[in-house]
Amino acid sequence: MKIDNWTYKWFGIWKEMGPSYNSCPSIYDWIDPEEVASYGDNLPRIKNYLRKATIIVTTSALAFPNIVSGKSKREDSVSYQTDGTWVWFDDLVEYIELNNVALPRNLYTHMKKHSFIPPDASNVNPDDLNWPSSIKSSG
Repeated sequence: MKIDNWTYKWFGIWKEMGPSYNSCPSIYDWIDPEEVASYGDNLPRIKNYLRKATIIVTTSALAFPNIVSGKSKREDSVSYQTDGTWVWFDDLVEYIELNNVALPRNLYTHMKKHSFIPPDASNVNPDDLNWPSSIKSSG
């Protein structure tokens, strides 16, 4: 697992989402119940941070089931969120809660640095963010 070695500023975008995501990591490499348990009292703060960050892109054309369980979880949309530095899908909290997906250490440290309060990123241009190369080139 790359918890300590993740060099990107995006996370929660998985290769299991389809051919366009082949350059992304497998969600199964990030399932780590012990690491998630180590967040302790910060876990609710992490989830709040991820949920409250700015939505920068939403589409009604995509609907991904939960990769691990296969259960449908979306009615008609998927969104990318950001804090101005990091980018993630809006379902990352669900993967943490239901599947014990651990965060890259530098994302966790970044959240702590901001006291688990996401900065306002409403003026961020999505093109200026760090995206997986397969998404940026196709998007």
